[in-house]
Amino acid sequence: MATPSASPWCSPATQSFICEHANADVHALLLRKSVPSDVDLHFAVQQIEGRQKAREKLPALAANPFFIFPAKLAMEQCSSESAALYKARLFVGRQVADLTGGLGVDALYAAKCATGVCYVEQSEALCELARRNFSTLGMKNIEVHCDDGIRFLQNTSRRFDAVYVDPSRRGGERGRQVLLASCEPNVLLHWNFLLSKTSLLALKASPMLDVAQALRELRGVCEVHVVAVKNDCKELLFICGQGEVAEPLIRCVNILPERVQQFDFNLSEERLAVARYAEKLRRYLYEPNVALLKAGTFKLPCILFGVEKLHPDTHLYTSDSLLPDFPGRAFEVQQVFSSGEPLFKQQIVGSNANVAVRNYPLTVAEIRRRYKIGEGGSVYLFAATLCGGERRIVKAAKVES
Repeated sequence: MATPSASPWCSPATQSFICEHANADVHALLLRKSVPSDVDLHFAVQQIEGRQKAREKLPALAANPFFIFPAKLAMEQCSSESAALYKARLFVGRQVADLTGGLGVDALYAAKCATGVCYVEQSEALCELARRNFSTLGMKNIEVHCDDGIRFLQNTSRRFDAVYVDPSRRGGERGRQVLLASCEPNVLLHWNFLLSKTSLLALKASPMLDVAQALRELRGVCEVHVVAVKNDCKELLFICGQGEVAEPLIRCVNILPERVQQFDFNLSEERLAVARYAEKLRRYLYEPNVALLKAGTFKLPCILFGVEKLHPDTHLYTSDSLLPDFPGRAFEVQQVFSSGEPLFKQQIVGSNANVAVRNYPLTVAEIRRRYKIGEGGSVYLFAATLCGGERRIVKAAKVES
């Protein structure tokens, strides 16, 4: 990697060291006995480790040699680049207050769409880092305020078009938290106040949080966004406005490199939907993406896409014709086995395959161990219970987008 011009935040020697050791083992670097005297090893290792962790989550920032990465904790909870870009669309043309600034990823991408952003963070170290990074990136419409987010909002006379809050779920002896009441700040204690300060309140929550429970706790939710990136559920986003709504929109989003899968529904539609069940497995098999599974829409896809469900508790679907717009992955069924039949043992035992389990008594690990199945390859195996209660293993090939 070519060495960039000197960073304004570290010596040229340290900058060169960071670039030259971009792929190094950071633990081995810390144990090195010989390091040039003009290299700040602690800073360099923090940057190397930060860039390594950010390559998948924050590719644009990881590729910027002058962006400064903080300690691990701030990196763990920050939004991914894809999720931050998705949320930024909420803030087009608005004045935004980000009350839990952290690394500044959400503020940074919000500022690309908003007229202005107030980044608020109670950690002085993170505020200083944010000032430097925003300056380096040329972001002139972001104000940095070192303060507790709730206190900042209480002490300002300004009213913001949008307020964004991402309560801390990590750190301390309690470890990772999921419930809103256990996070910091506890938004449940300040909910009415937050709603009074803006016309749009956006709350980011753990992907492990129960959506129905959150809707019971939060007043004024008009939309719930279940955001997944590459079929990995990253966050829940609760959008709240002024006044009550009869029923919030549930938006399931799966952000893929080549497209975005989106599925909108409300809870009463799912509750009233009547699923159709397959008497037999048809030519194509569909696995809904994780956003749909998290949101709990299991019957509605039958109505909207004309597919049949394999079993009330087996969240897989089937159809005779290929449905390229189904919000998930599509597979062409090749064979259906009982696990003990000779043909299964002949074709599958000792081979490599991608294994998934849906409403089946064995885990993926147990199936791999029992039938000596290695990982990877182009074959997909779905161990599932079908509508009649019979348990089968489906061999399938993925249908590429």
